[in-house]
Amino acid sequence: MKKAFFACSMRGGYSNVSFEFLQQIPQVLKDIGFEIVSEHQTQPDIIKQESLLPTSLVYQRDYRWIQKSDVLIAEMSNPSMGVGGEITDAISLEKPVLGLYQIPQDRVSSYILGKIEGHPKGRHARYTDLRDFKLKVKDFTDYLGWSRPSKGPLGILEPLGNVPGYYPEKPGGK
Repeated sequence: MKKAFFACSMRGGYSNVSFEFLQQIPQVLKDIGFEIVSEHQTQPDIIKQESLLPTSLVYQRDYRWIQKSDVLIAEMSNPSMGVGGEITDAISLEKPVLGLYQIPQDRVSSYILGKIEGHPKGRHARYTDLRDFKLKVKDFTDYLGWSRPSKGPLGILEPLGNVPGYYPEKPGGK
C-alpha cells in the first residue's frame, strides 16, 4: 500500500474550501487505497493541539512524514504557507506531487504551481467536488504507473511492472 502525505491549510484558514469538506478527503484517499501518514490536519481542535507543540517539533514531524511517504497530495484552495513549504520539501525529496484546487488557477500561487510544473513527477489541476477530486487522484496514479485494483494479492497502487502478465510494451518489442 502506498503512503500519502495529505497537505491542506490549517492556520491559513478555510476561506475557499471548508474544514468540513477537507475532513472528507482522507477517507477518499483511503478508499483509493492509500495509507495516510498525515491525517492530523482534519482532526477536531487541531489548531489548539498544534499550538501546544514547539514549532520545530511540528516541522520535524511533518518532514519525517513527507520522507516516509510515496506521494504528496495537496488541497491548495485555501492559501497556506505550510502547504507550499510541504510541496517544496516533497519536490526536493523527489516525491511525486499532486496539487488540487477548487478555485480558479489564477488564484493559486504561481510560484508553487511553477514548482509543481517543473517537477517531472508533479501535476496540478482544478477539481469540482469530492468525486472529481477522487478521479484526479486516480488519473495521477495512472500517470505514475500505479495500478488501482480494488482487491487482490498485490493490494492497491502497486507498480504495474510488478503485476504478473503485465507488459509495458507488447512481447517481442512490437
